[in-house]
Amino acid sequence: MDTMSGGTGSGTRCGMENEDLHRLDHDDEETEEFYEQIDSIIATVPKKDMLIVQGDWNAKVGPDAYQNWAGTTGKFGIGETNDRGLRLLEFAKSHRLTLTNTLHPHKLSRNATWHSPNGQVHNQIDFILTPQCYKSSINKANTRTFPGADIGSDHDLVLATFKLKLKCKRCPRNPRIRFDLEKLKDPEIADVFQAQVGGKFAALNLMDIDVDTLANNIKEVLTTTAEQVVGKKRKRIQPWVTNEVLDLCGKRRELRKKKHSSNEARTKHQQVNREVRTKMKAAKENWIEEQCEEVEKGMEAGNSKRAYDILKTLTKTSQPRSAVIKDKDGKLLTDSEEVLKRWTEYCDSLYNYQLNPDSSILQDNPRSTDYRTTPHHQELVAATEDHHQTKDCTTREDLSRETRPQLQEPVAVDVEGQDRMDTMSGGMGSGTRHTMENEDLCRLWVS
Repeated sequence: MDTMSGGTGSGTRCGMENEDLHRLDHDDEETEEFYEQIDSIIATVPKKDMLIVQGDWNAKVGPDAYQNWAGTTGKFGIGETNDRGLRLLEFAKSHRLTLTNTLHPHKLSRNATWHSPNGQVHNQIDFILTPQCYKSSINKANTRTFPGADIGSDHDLVLATFKLKLKCKRCPRNPRIRFDLEKLKDPEIADVFQAQVGGKFAALNLMDIDVDTLANNIKEVLTTTAEQVVGKKRKRIQPWVTNEVLDLCGKRRELRKKKHSSNEARTKHQQVNREVRTKMKAAKENWIEEQCEEVEKGMEAGNSKRAYDILKTLTKTSQPRSAVIKDKDGKLLTDSEEVLKRWTEYCDSLYNYQLNPDSSILQDNPRSTDYRTTPHHQELVAATEDHHQTKDCTTREDLSRETRPQLQEPVAVDVEGQDRMDTMSGGMGSGTRHTMENEDLCRLWVS
């Protein structure tokens, strides 16, 4: 975030115009009135907002002020502090502000903010005031004057750079109490819990109270009884860890702090450590046996879904995701953008596969373009019968004499090969050709 100041004052959350403050004919009363106006404006700024006050203050704050005003100003002002400089320091200290452009050493051209018309006098009278709690967020090297900026004024541009790291404020939530309900599977513990709750509920029935109070009392009875009988559920990373193992782990944690105090403490810590490992191994084996029994019961009862869920839990292996992949040349990529780019290239090459057909195959086997082949006798008969079943065929009598073809002689249908012809002709003599009558050809031609 960059904050700039020129000949007039402005603020990120608090703005003020003070273009007349640099005039020397203002007396002390007008100056005090001006500071009172600024105080009234600052009072309206919420505490959660970052306050920045900047502008031409007509005040000189030199290095001599650092000894008495450390924290409010830096060591790298110009000249000697005047009365209005002291008034500015008082104002900044009352609001816990810091003069940011006095915190870092710069050459004169980057420190001076005002130049006289003859160019002989250079002063630092423009300041940017920021809260002291954000002092570590100021980029001090980049907080300076920019004399090359063309702003048409005898004042130079002053710029301050901030790098803020704001913390997210989370609202507190009511913690949810989790009870160890697995203990209720034990019949003895379940009977004790039921007896205590029943006795307390009997006392509530005798009380003449409203519904809201009764609901609160019921909630309190259940909560207190569950804490006494069942207890809160302890956090377990592994499902087979029992309360006995957790108690031993807590004991080992306490002994670990004292194991270097004496040999006896070290021996006791080692003994508890071995006991934890033994109990952990036995608890895991018992848990696996219980899961296997649950699988058998599920299969016997026909609840295959429950059985397969347990088997999946027992046999699954964790596969951590790796954020490092290799490029085409085998080089490891660790940057997230490079990894994403590599995945994009891989998917493009996977789904945009280019086929390179061999066109020489088509050239060696050219397709025939001669479609005038002589049909076989059986093909003609089958086509004619199909047509008669689906569509009425025009008979010979409906044909006019002008359109009827005049066929004087039977037409012979040549069959490829003498042997094939003999087979299709139904036992006709060798070298014989089967003929079709004129009317059959007419019917076929009309269809």
